[in-house]
Amino acid sequence: MSARESSRGEAVIDSVPEGVRRAAHAVFDRREPGVPVAGILFDSLLEPDGGDLRVRRLEFGGEKLTVVLQVWRDAPALTALVRVSPAEEYDLDLRRSGPPIHAVTDQDGCARLSGVGTGLVSLLVTKRGCEKTRVRTAWIQL
Repeated sequence: MSARESSRGEAVIDSVPEGVRRAAHAVFDRREPGVPVAGILFDSLLEPDGGDLRVRRLEFGGEKLTVVLQVWRDAPALTALVRVSPAEEYDLDLRRSGPPIHAVTDQDGCARLSGVGTGLVSLLVTKRGCEKTRVRTAWIQL
């Protein structure tokens, strides 16, 4: 990133580094037009006491669905437990930099995803037997 000085002596950024630009475009290109986004409601890492650092708990909400994601290190990757409510069977697609990880929840709305890497992820949630995606979680850094 190059910077120059303004007439008031403040740094002015001339451009965004190409790597940052490519990453931002890649995330933007993976959006699903018309699919509602479940915003983040809770992140255990942001708790005042620091929470349990071994297990990160994230909660997303929107469009009458709640998605709870618990993530922990399971060397060499991460494992995630997903719970969707209301409880039904759902198709899940964990979007990431590599190929998506697909899973199907049980009737209680729960599924386990193994081999999850670190980086930006978003979860697509579709009611089983339905073609229209119900919700996509906000992108989050694991």
